[in-house]
Amino acid sequence: MNIHGAIHAKIHDIINIFKLKSLSLLCITETGKFTDYDIPTENQKITKEIIPLTYNTKDNTPQVRLTLISDTNGRHSGSGVSVLLSQHFYNHIQKISCFHGRLISIDFGFKGRRPTRIISIYFPTKSQNNKQISHDTTRKITELLDEATRKNYEIIILGDFNRDINKYLLRNPSSSRTPHILNIIDKFHLTDIIGKFFLSPKPTWFSSTSSSRIDLILSTQNIFDSTYYANSLDTESILHAKITDHHLIFFLTDFFNAHLHNNPPPNASKSSSHSHINYPKVTKELWDYYNNLSNTIHVNNLFTHLTFIQESADSFADINHLTTYIVKLINDIKRQIFTKDLYTTFNNSFKYPLKIAQLNNDILKVTKILYYLNKLNPLRNPQIQHPFTSWSQKVNDLWPLNRHKLLRLTTTYSPIFDNIPNPPSFITMSNYSDTILSLRTLVSLLRTKFKEDLDS
Repeated sequence: MNIHGAIHAKIHDIINIFKLKSLSLLCITETGKFTDYDIPTENQKITKEIIPLTYNTKDNTPQVRLTLISDTNGRHSGSGVSVLLSQHFYNHIQKISCFHGRLISIDFGFKGRRPTRIISIYFPTKSQNNKQISHDTTRKITELLDEATRKNYEIIILGDFNRDINKYLLRNPSSSRTPHILNIIDKFHLTDIIGKFFLSPKPTWFSSTSSSRIDLILSTQNIFDSTYYANSLDTESILHAKITDHHLIFFLTDFFNAHLHNNPPPNASKSSSHSHINYPKVTKELWDYYNNLSNTIHVNNLFTHLTFIQESADSFADINHLTTYIVKLINDIKRQIFTKDLYTTFNNSFKYPLKIAQLNNDILKVTKILYYLNKLNPLRNPQIQHPFTSWSQKVNDLWPLNRHKLLRLTTTYSPIFDNIPNPPSFITMSNYSDTILSLRTLVSLLRTKFKEDLDS
């Protein structure tokens, strides 16, 4: 998040954002902290500030702390980068470096994971005066990414790039050889996380006359694959005060949490068993605590507020991402509260009881049909658009058989599929998108029924 200077005056607001959004790491750019003289690169050092906090948790943990790491080696008030970390993330730091108040690079080591290099960047604005520092910063970033790639590290680079990615993506292909900080996306095979989560990502910087998306989160594929939610947020909506002309951009990932579950379900690693909470064994006191904790987390994170959903759920994909996040949040809370003795385990030669296993097989059938049609999406595969007859023939080769399977499922589960139209007899360009949407809805309804049947 770019805070537009004066970090010490805004530090309490920054901490509130960190707590309200339950963050583990916050990259802060344009902090306004700088020096009055040139410091050779080899002599540049970061500064650390310890910020004690008190959280109200179940076991009343008395004190935890945040650590603010800053690069104050820039030469003017428009520079400065800081990273605010939770105690858990700070404990996993392996190496830190910085560069002229423009970036902080931190290597993390988590058990069972590849090392991860996280780079917080504040790239110089476009101007003749910044030409040299822009060139030097690009060179330094490229060196850090080259090294991380050679060492097989995971990579996250995020911050204020001061370049509109939408204009960059629309550039003439012949200009790709021109030096540009965003060339790192293609060169290092990085994924624009916000860009992948939204069909039309919102701007992150606003002025009285214009806006642009210059704040980005880029990552390697493994990080993106573990990411279950991402968005941008106007911090004024939670602080009730305007501290910046940028929006906060953030993402939630399981990548660093895979080994941190407090109470994993018993026998979770065995394919021949399945565990779920035995709700009749949950006491009223424990259930009340679960409800109170859930409500607190939901309200503080603002993810279940209707206004937030209306602003963010602009497409079917957005709704899926939001739903996935809420389900993940609920499951994490359950793991924190419900202990192993409250789980019931099916332990037999089948993963699920027969009726539920059949439903699971039906979900797989629809998913395979959806996958097959998605592979033939003419928008993703322009080479199969022409001639039209070849696409039509290919997409309809297996459709009669698949359609028969879908009609059988519609009959079997008719009470919950009344609003879904029957699959068309023949797939054409005009009904292709509607067919895909119907299949996605079908899979979603089947998964909902699966979870309900499993819990009952």
